[in-house]
Amino acid sequence: NVLQILLRYLKDEHENKKKSPMPDPEDYKLISLGRSIPQQQNCSDCGVFMSQFLNYLSSNDAFNFSQSHMPNFRMKMCLEILNKQLFD
Repeated sequence: NVLQILLRYLKDEHENKKKSPMPDPEDYKLISLGRSIPQQQNCSDCGVFMSQFLNYLSSNDAFNFSQSHMPNFRMKMCLEILNKQLFD
Protein backbone atom coordinates (compact mmCIF):
# COMPACT_ATOMS: atom_id res chain seq x y z
CA ASN A 1 0.00 0.00 0.00
CA VAL A 2 2.85 2.40 0.81
CA LEU A 3 4.36 1.90 -2.63
CA GLN A 4 1.05 2.81 -4.27
CA ILE A 5 0.87 5.96 -2.14
CA LEU A 6 4.43 6.92 -3.15
CA LEU A 7 3.64 6.37 -6.83
CA ARG A 8 0.52 8.52 -6.45
CA TYR A 9 2.67 11.23 -4.85
CA LEU A 10 5.13 11.09 -7.78
CA LYS A 11 2.28 11.35 -10.28
CA ASP A 12 0.78 14.32 -8.43
CA GLU A 13 4.13 16.08 -8.08
CA HIS A 14 4.91 15.58 -11.77
CA GLU A 15 1.54 16.97 -12.77
CA ASN A 16 1.91 19.91 -10.39
CA LYS A 17 5.45 20.81 -11.48
CA LYS A 18 5.38 19.86 -15.17
CA LYS A 19 1.69 20.67 -15.78
CA SER A 20 1.28 17.34 -17.58
CA PRO A 21 0.65 13.72 -16.60
CA MET A 22 3.65 11.58 -15.73
CA PRO A 23 4.64 9.57 -18.81
CA ASP A 24 3.94 5.84 -18.63
CA PRO A 25 3.40 5.43 -14.86
CA GLU A 26 2.25 1.85 -15.49
CA ASP A 27 5.82 1.04 -16.60
CA TYR A 28 7.14 1.65 -13.08
CA LYS A 29 7.95 -1.52 -11.19
CA LEU A 30 7.05 -1.26 -7.51
CA ILE A 31 9.55 -3.27 -5.47
CA SER A 32 9.10 -3.91 -1.78
CA LEU A 33 12.45 -4.46 -0.12
CA GLY A 34 11.06 -5.33 3.28
CA ARG A 35 12.92 -4.21 6.37
CA SER A 36 16.46 -4.73 5.05
CA ILE A 37 16.91 -1.02 4.39
CA PRO A 38 19.84 0.88 5.94
CA GLN A 39 18.68 3.71 8.18
CA GLN A 40 20.08 7.21 8.18
CA GLN A 41 21.12 8.26 11.69
CA ASN A 42 21.55 12.02 11.19
CA CYS A 43 20.02 15.00 9.40
CA SER A 44 22.81 15.61 6.90
CA ASP A 45 23.33 12.43 4.88
CA CYS A 46 19.98 12.19 3.07
CA GLY A 47 21.48 12.97 -0.36
CA VAL A 48 24.30 10.49 0.12
CA PHE A 49 21.88 7.79 1.28
CA MET A 50 19.58 8.43 -1.69
CA SER A 51 22.49 8.33 -4.13
CA GLN A 52 23.71 5.06 -2.66
CA PHE A 53 20.24 3.49 -2.70
CA LEU A 54 19.97 4.28 -6.40
CA ASN A 55 23.52 3.10 -7.06
CA TYR A 56 22.96 -0.22 -5.29
CA LEU A 57 19.51 -0.64 -6.83
CA SER A 58 20.83 -0.01 -10.36
CA SER A 59 23.49 -2.69 -9.78
CA ASN A 60 20.95 -5.06 -8.22
CA ASP A 61 23.18 -5.25 -5.12
CA ALA A 62 22.00 -5.88 -1.57
CA PHE A 63 21.76 -2.73 0.55
CA ASN A 64 24.69 -3.72 2.74
CA PHE A 65 25.83 -0.26 3.77
CA SER A 66 25.21 1.77 6.89
CA GLN A 67 25.69 5.19 8.40
CA SER A 68 29.35 4.35 9.07
CA HIS A 69 30.00 4.14 5.31
CA MET A 70 28.85 7.71 4.61
CA PRO A 71 32.26 9.46 4.95
CA ASN A 72 33.76 7.11 2.36
CA PHE A 73 30.76 7.50 0.05
CA ARG A 74 31.02 11.29 0.34
CA MET A 75 34.71 11.20 -0.59
CA LYS A 76 34.05 8.88 -3.53
CA MET A 77 31.21 11.10 -4.76
CA CYS A 78 33.44 14.20 -4.53
CA LEU A 79 36.16 12.47 -6.54
CA GLU A 80 33.63 11.34 -9.15
CA ILE A 81 32.34 14.89 -9.52
CA LEU A 82 35.85 16.35 -9.78
CA ASN A 83 36.89 13.71 -12.35
CA LYS A 84 33.55 13.90 -14.20
CA GLN A 85 33.26 10.11 -14.23
CA LEU A 86 31.74 7.37 -12.12
CA PHE A 87 33.96 4.83 -10.43
CA ASP A 88 33.07 1.21 -9.67
